[in-house]
Amino acid sequence: MGRKICTECNTVFEDKVLIDKNSENCLVCGASLRDMDEPQLAPEENDNSLITWYYYCTGRGFYLSDEPLEGYRLEYKFKAPKDLDKAKEILRKEYDSTAFATPSVSTKPEPVVRCPRCGCTSVQLVPKKWSFLTGYRTNSVNRVCVNCKHRW
Repeated sequence: MGRKICTECNTVFEDKVLIDKNSENCLVCGASLRDMDEPQLAPEENDNSLITWYYYCTGRGFYLSDEPLEGYRLEYKFKAPKDLDKAKEILRKEYDSTAFATPSVSTKPEPVVRCPRCGCTSVQLVPKKWSFLTGYRTNSVNRVCVNCKHRW
């Protein structure tokens, strides 16, 4: 009697056990079996085989590499094809939807009102009570810094 080995979980079975159980597949995982004497075929290398990609946070932005790097904070580690564009697509789809995305809106920061004296951004709008020229009430406002009380 011979022995057979599972191609998936590498469990070894005696032929007698397989005949008693009336099975041609692995009793553990259900995969196909091969004889112990048969040479195992090496998996073929193809262009679409999966490799490990590393997505790092650097001081200036983010970096995607197929090699582990030191000195950077690792954000994600994932398996993807060798093609960089496909790896970016998988990264955006499964982990970070904003990774390597082109900005849809301009990235200019919004203008911020600052006090001309101290540079503080805590500014309050205070209505003017009256005007020197007319002596009547006006609809204009003064900006007043909450920090240094400067009016402009």
